[in-house]
Formats: sequence, structure tokens, C-alpha cells
Amino acid sequence: MRHPRTSNGVLNAAYSADTNDTPETTGGRRSRSKISQVIVARPHYQQEDLNNAFNYFKPKSNFYQEALESMREVDTKTCLTGLFPIFQWLPEYSFPSDFIGDLISGLTVGVMHIPQGMGYALIANMPPITGIYTAFFPVFIYFLLGSSRHNSMANVYLAFRRTGTLAVVSIMTGKVVYNHSGEGSNYTNLEVGTALCFLVGLIQVVSAKQAI
Repeated sequence: MRHPRTSNGVLNAAYSADTNDTPETTGGRRSRSKISQVIVARPHYQQEDLNNAFNYFKPKSNFYQEALESMREVDTKTCLTGLFPIFQWLPEYSFPSDFIGDLISGLTVGVMHIPQGMGYALIANMPPITGIYTAFFPVFIYFLLGSSRHNSMANVYLAFRRTGTLAVVSIMTGKVVYNHSGEGSNYTNLEVGTALCFLVGLIQVVSAKQAI
């Protein structure tokens, strides 16, 4: 039987070598040779033990130096156009050919969306004027921060629906406003709705930061 040894000459107890490779004869009949079996044992390392075994140390980073190098690589124009895409597409906008069509489509969708927003405000147990606010400010922010440079009538409507009010959101908001305002409460409907809006926005910001 052969006993394999390690590089330093020590017998490897975890390694089982094969037995006699010569075929055996039983009762005058030749039997097959036994199949050799190899067992390899490796130590189980934790990350800290593995680092110590191979003398690995995480290189130290200078946060101040890395921040300065990142700031040197930042292009002011690229950063500005990335944050406010309007500065990129507005100089290339063709006012003579596109402005009239965009104005008509915007007025058409606005006339429809203003009463729709007021109706959503009533569903949410809020004053109807808040529906007009939600019809204007989200789309205005989308106009400044959105990346779309060509908006057809359908796209403007989708922008309103995506950034403005929705029926399901209004129903859910109305339930919270109804439970935490009114008689026996120290808060008005507008105060509860504002606090709820702020809380939801804060959760979305934190979730987006964790996702990044």
C-alpha cells in the first residue's frame, strides 16, 4: 500500500491510497481489481482565517484623496445637463414648428386634467384646490427634471397620470385622512394629507438610496 506524503514529507492521513492493484484469483477464477478511492480533505477557512493564512490586509483608502480625485473628474456641464435635462434639449427645440402643436396638446390635456384632479381630491377627503396643485406642480417638476424632449398629446397625458394623482392613491389617502381627522381629532384633513405625503416621500427616498 502506498502512502502519499505532503511536500514536507509528513504522511497525509486524510488521503487514502488504493490497495494492491494486481487482480486477485478466487477459486481459480480471476476477479476484477478493486476500484481505487481518493479522499481529499481541505481545511475550512473563515474569511479572517484565510486572510491571516496568506497575510492579506485590505489596503487603506484615503476618503479625502478619493473625494478630491472624483471632483476633478466631474464635468460641470455634464453634471448640470444630467440633473436638469432641459438645458440639453431646450437649445435644440424648434419653436416655429413645434411650439404651436405642443401648446394645443398641453391646453387640451390641462382642461381635462384640472377637473379630474379636483375629483381625485374629493375622493381623498381633501379640499378641491389640492387637486389643482397636484395637476400643476408634479408636471412642472417633470418639465424641469424629465428626460423626454418630444411630448405628443398621449405622452403628456401619460406624464400627468404618472406624476400626478391616481384614483387608487386617492382612495388610500382618503382612508387615512378619514381615520385621523374630523371630529375628535386635533388635525385637519389638509394637515393629515400633508403629513402622509411627506412620510411617503421620505420612505421612497430612503428606499431609492438603499437600492442604489
